[in-house]
Amino acid sequence: MTVKQTRKMLCMEGIGYAAFSMAGAVLLGIPVSFAAFQAMNVYDISYSIPWLSNLLLFAVILLLCAAAPVCIYERTQNKSVIERLRNVGDN
Repeated sequence: MTVKQTRKMLCMEGIGYAAFSMAGAVLLGIPVSFAAFQAMNVYDISYSIPWLSNLLLFAVILLLCAAAPVCIYERTQNKSVIERLRNVGDN
């Protein structure tokens, strides 16, 4: 793989992890939070979801998950392959 292809693959993998995490958060988090809210709702307050805040948070998570693998890849590529192989046992 070329460096550009590797970066793209890492970015897409991060986006996939973010999408999986967000889907789990929505599918599991909303029912659990609703159940907890209903169990403690003694004042008969209506349940609402802060969609705008959640979308903003999801965008930040998506950016971090896409950028983190690429940044880590870039940091590890500043040494030659031989130097990296020599240092495998040091960690």
